Amino acid sequence: MAKIDVATVEDREDLLLQNLLQRRLAGTSAYVAVGQVALLVFNFALLAILARYLSLRDLGIYTILMEMGRIVSLFCQAGTTQGSQKFLGRLVYSNPSILPVVQRRMFVVLLAASTITVVVCALGWKVVTHAMFHNQGIADLGFFGCVIIIVTALQAYYAAVLLAANHMLQSILSSGLVQKALLLIGVAALYWLDMTSAHLMSVLWAWIVSGLASVAFGATFVEYRMWRLRGSQSSSAASLVPGFRELISTSLPMGVTAGMAMVRNSADVIIVGAVLGSASAGVYGPLRSVANLVLFLDQAIRRSVPAMIAASIGKRDITERLCRSAASYGVLAALLPTVVLVCCGGQVLALVFGPKFSNYGGLAAILTGGAFLSGLFGAASSLLQMSGYERRAMYVNMAVTIVSIAIMPFAGASYGLDGVAYISSGFLVLQGVLLMWLAYCLIRVRTYVDVRYLAEGFSSAVRVVAGMFHVSFVRK
Repeated sequence: MAKIDVATVEDREDLLLQNLLQRRLAGTSAYVAVGQVALLVFNFALLAILARYLSLRDLGIYTILMEMGRIVSLFCQAGTTQGSQKFLGRLVYSNPSILPVVQRRMFVVLLAASTITVVVCALGWKVVTHAMFHNQGIADLGFFGCVIIIVTALQAYYAAVLLAANHMLQSILSSGLVQKALLLIGVAALYWLDMTSAHLMSVLWAWIVSGLASVAFGATFVEYRMWRLRGSQSSSAASLVPGFRELISTSLPMGVTAGMAMVRNSADVIIVGAVLGSASAGVYGPLRSVANLVLFLDQAIRRSVPAMIAASIGKRDITERLCRSAASYGVLAALLPTVVLVCCGGQVLALVFGPKFSNYGGLAAILTGGAFLSGLFGAASSLLQMSGYERRAMYVNMAVTIVSIAIMPFAGASYGLDGVAYISSGFLVLQGVLLMWLAYCLIRVRTYVDVRYLAEGFSSAVRVVAGMFHVSFVRK
């Protein structure tokens, strides 16, 4: 009998895994990127209408509510959004039959954390917001704030579960695309009807209705997918189900890591509102949204890559290729919008949001430059989390976030909007550098951009997108 070369078999398995993950990275990222493009279109149209429909003060209040909702919703999620990427992303290939049990346990954690968070917010909203913003308008919107918090948490959770289970289209729709489409229709109707009374209240009610519809959409898809898997569960696989203690102990540090990044990205708007007033927040919020446009593909890839990193753990070469490919694809797509916004920021802002934003081209350039530079260092945070170093990543994110938030109020009081923008962008880049360095020290995997992967990634994405449109055309 011929001897089997074990090394050759292992190399062949590594190559198959590498090709599988590379194709999935291109395919998943292409799907998510298409959804991100649609979401960005809806967001830009929505912000353009709101900038004309609302006063700067009301636009600032709306922006502050959205950012506070994003931050406080992290307490509702309790790391379950990030934990689903690790647990479900790993089980979807090895033991898909136990996905429903794991998902149900994670939802119980989410439900318990959400109940506590919403009760605390309902009791302390008026006191805290009045002390922070000295604005009675924000203090009187406690009901809307609590609903925004719980809806935002559920949207993020259902989208993460569907993405980890490799249901990209449903994840895109439930992550906010359905809500933004419905909200855009509602706000556009209000704008064209020229309803001159209760502008802000009308927009908030439209947000709640569209948000609840989006949550119902995501919940229906998740429950349907899990229901289809429940009948195939085996007794042997059931022993592999992680307990609540393991779920919480693993997910919480990952949630804190992701939460610190979100807090840092949202804190600047809240600090601007607290230090400079809601009208200044009405200017800063849309500009920060424009800067996020620069990394739309990078964000799509970062949402796609954690589950694939979890599947490649132990294969250092494959993991490094995956991380550097992801970083390269995102930066390539960010180059053109960065140049446009840095060179023609004032004209773009005036075209999108109206002439009252035409003088803020320099502020847009600061935020855009920071967003672009931060993308050069890749998804080091996801790599650390999926490799078991989630606590180390958490410490770095906490330190960067705390220091930046401590400095921002002084920068805002001394230098206005530009001061806050410089601090926000600078610490965003610093975080990327520190996480990249930490990933290399602990795992010996480089995550920064590598131009060698650009051509390969571009051709893969083109083939996937062409296949998507071909399938759509054939079905019609």
